[in-house]
Amino acid sequence: MKDKFVFVDTYMEHCPYCYYCLQDFNQIIEDMTKWYGTESIAFIKVDGTRVREFSRRYKISSYPKFLVIYPSTDGSEYSIFKAPSRDYANFKKWMLDVVGDTPTLE
Repeated sequence: MKDKFVFVDTYMEHCPYCYYCLQDFNQIIEDMTKWYGTESIAFIKVDGTRVREFSRRYKISSYPKFLVIYPSTDGSEYSIFKAPSRDYANFKKWMLDVVGDTPTLE
C-alpha cells in the first residue's frame, strides 16, 4: 500500500458515535473505490484501543478519527480529517481534495 493514499477510519469498539458516522464513511469508500479503483487508494479500519501503537504514532486520543497516509512516505506524511461534521458530503470533499484528481464519475 506504499504507493497509495491510505484512508483510515480509527474507531473504538464501544463508541456510539463511531457507528453513527459509519454508514456515510462506508458509502464514500464504495464511491471512491468506484471512481478511482484500487490502484491509487486504499481504505482500512483500525480499532485504536487495540492497535495502540497506531494511535500513538498518529496522536489519536479520541474516536472516531479519520486520517489519510500519503503515498511513498512510509506513513510519515499524513493529514487528519477536520471538518465540523462527519458526514458523506464532508468526507467526499476531504477525500477529493486529498487525492487531487477528478474522479471518473459514472
